[in-house]
Amino acid sequence: MFLVVLNGGAKGRVLKLEGEGILGRDPSVEYSIDDPTVSRRHSELLKSENGWRLRDLGSANGTEINGVKLIGDRALAEGDVISLGRVTLTFSSQLAGTVRGTGPAAANVADTPTGSATEPLGLSNRMLAALKGENDAPEELACNALKALLSCLPTATRASMVDWRAGRILARAPQGAEISRSTLFRALSALKSEPQGVVVWMPEQCQQLARALAVEKIAPFIAVPIDHQVGLLLEGGTDHGERRPVAITLSDLEEASLLLRIPLAALRAQAAAGSRKMRDSDLRLAQRIQQRLLTPAPPKIDGFELAMSYTPAMMVGGDFFHIEMRSNEELAVVIGDVSGKGVSGAMYMSYLVADLRHQLKLKVGPADLLENLQRSLNPVLEPGMFATVAAVFINTRTGMCRVGLAGHSPPV
Repeated sequence: MFLVVLNGGAKGRVLKLEGEGILGRDPSVEYSIDDPTVSRRHSELLKSENGWRLRDLGSANGTEINGVKLIGDRALAEGDVISLGRVTLTFSSQLAGTVRGTGPAAANVADTPTGSATEPLGLSNRMLAALKGENDAPEELACNALKALLSCLPTATRASMVDWRAGRILARAPQGAEISRSTLFRALSALKSEPQGVVVWMPEQCQQLARALAVEKIAPFIAVPIDHQVGLLLEGGTDHGERRPVAITLSDLEEASLLLRIPLAALRAQAAAGSRKMRDSDLRLAQRIQQRLLTPAPPKIDGFELAMSYTPAMMVGGDFFHIEMRSNEELAVVIGDVSGKGVSGAMYMSYLVADLRHQLKLKVGPADLLENLQRSLNPVLEPGMFATVAAVFINTRTGMCRVGLAGHSPPV
């Protein structure tokens, strides 16, 4: 099995999975990735009876599989797109993702007439030539590959990449009149029951299916799995009519399926990037809300100089401070940290700051303040989560301090 890096400075790099190990920025780990958004020990690859599993090791920027944040560990499937921080990789049993750009010079496959005196490019070489567009959009890359495939199969009228689990057509060539999508996906249900095989629907079978679905016509088609949830659909691929049939073998279909994993990985990486962009927008809003929760310094106090700096490890986090004049002569300075980074830490921090403001109005000392916060937090903290707090009450007239610590480093 392999992991292929799809973006960044290490784009195209192949990590061969020879055993369990850590993915991270640290050069000493088994699978090192030099990128600032990857934690030193980011994720762990585990071998199980059914294949490979991946788990996050509490990384700062998180781990995603196909755009979904990884919590705990999860089995990896062929074609999965993995995001470690800003680095995107694809999980594959083949090195299809590394052959891009090694084929012959791109040719206009549509201009190569079938049966011409010049021997046309083979299926693999045509698809490789179509996949050379490094700067093409993923949808365009997929359509180019499907057009190249059709150029070798003049009996086929359309080729589609279909995500039958999500009920979505990812790419189609050529664009134009389509059969009912509901009919298409119901017809593709055959691939769900036989995900490892190639399904061929002959004209007679399609007529029976059309009658069963109460539609006028379903073109003969061949369905080939690309990975665990995406298939290749070739419509009209078994009906030669007046056109010269072209020999197509099972190995040709398997090769086409393998090469289509290149644009499929690009499509998934694009979807994962879109998911990250939306999440980043939400995090920026959460960051602004969190900054408003952190109170500004009170007006100038004679004999005291106040300065503050707040930089969380991520956009939002569990660190906090609170400064408040409790009376004409007493200044309260409270700092703390909630275990964990990111959204979970920020949520607990917001709860803690809101409760802290309430507790400071009770005119209790530092020790009683911390005990009250403890009683309030206990019911809502998840197992294994904790908060540390340091409370300093300063008499601005005498300069005397009262200090209370709850697991926090001494502030003075």
